[in-house]
Amino acid sequence: MPKPKGIALGLICIAAIATVILLGGSIFEVNYAGYYQIKQAAVTGQISVKNTPGLYLQLFGDIYRYQISDMYYFSKLDIEGGAGIEAAPIKVRFNDGGTAEISGSIKFRLSTIEKDQQAIHVDFKSYNAVKQDLVRQVVTEALMQTATLMKAEESYSTRRS
Repeated sequence: MPKPKGIALGLICIAAIATVILLGGSIFEVNYAGYYQIKQAAVTGQISVKNTPGLYLQLFGDIYRYQISDMYYFSKLDIEGGAGIEAAPIKVRFNDGGTAEISGSIKFRLSTIEKDQQAIHVDFKSYNAVKQDLVRQVVTEALMQTATLMKAEESYSTRRS
């Protein structure tokens, strides 16, 4: 018959292993190449940046993942790279009153300087917000401002980009 100390020690070991398995996703985090992560510490709220790939301690903090370089698509057709309302074509009005839905794509790259990365996170709070509230808004404004410089017919007949 096993000794009570041996049973207690065995139960403690099993509980410790189960705890590491269940909470492991909150203790450790992995950053992959091509991404950076913003970590907001659980207790202090301090924001730090992880730029290098590899395993590090999360310690129950909140992790926000940002892709360093990406494409942003806007089109009616899913086959052209976009899907859903966030990838809808951009509507413009030409100076003669004609309208169009513009499809296209843009490649963008976020800063690799930690101070800039923290500032982007403080301003936008997530990668998806960067794509929608920064990239899409800048592209939309550029297309809308440019469309007013020509007539709809000029855009179509001369195939101006």
